[in-house]
Amino acid sequence: MGIIFDGLVVFICCFKSLKYFNLTVTSHALVSALGNAFGSLVAYIIVFGFVLSGFVLIFHNVYGASVYQFRNLTSTAKALLVTLLGNVDYEDIFIEYPTFSQWLFIVYIVVVYFVLLNMFLAILNESYLTTKIYMAKNPGEVSTVSYSVFKRVFVDSCSSAGKTKAEQREEQEKLEERIALDIMNREIKKAMAENMD
Repeated sequence: MGIIFDGLVVFICCFKSLKYFNLTVTSHALVSALGNAFGSLVAYIIVFGFVLSGFVLIFHNVYGASVYQFRNLTSTAKALLVTLLGNVDYEDIFIEYPTFSQWLFIVYIVVVYFVLLNMFLAILNESYLTTKIYMAKNPGEVSTVSYSVFKRVFVDSCSSAGKTKAEQREEQEKLEERIALDIMNREIKKAMAENMD
């Protein structure tokens, strides 16, 4: 159980480390593209799940009694997902129904590999291009966080443990003042860049 918990903690830490991608404009575009595509990706995952479930049921019903890798729904789903990675065991499924097996396998590859995988890539590509165009048109509105602001917000807030409320309030006011100055500096740089154009 401890190993599973450790693995889960490492996974969460890796996932939470995505917030550091906002420190640069290039990596901010990647994270923003994933955020913008979230709704479309959820819809895609639902569609992919329904299509894969349909193929799992077909392959299990046709080959479940004769081919070991299709013996139950879980192993059938695993075999079909592994097929997408290129590990295909043709011989077993072509023995019982050779013509039907060829057509079923071709339809599965065309629908899942070519159509659905390309839809996934198109969703990410469109979201990334939209994000890049938005960032190019609105350079001042891109909310990248400088390291100094990041340090002030997260590190300094963690160091305020054990202080009185008045001390914490005073630190909070200083922090807000620093952030306001940082925002003002950005606005000045943006205005100077617009004047140069």
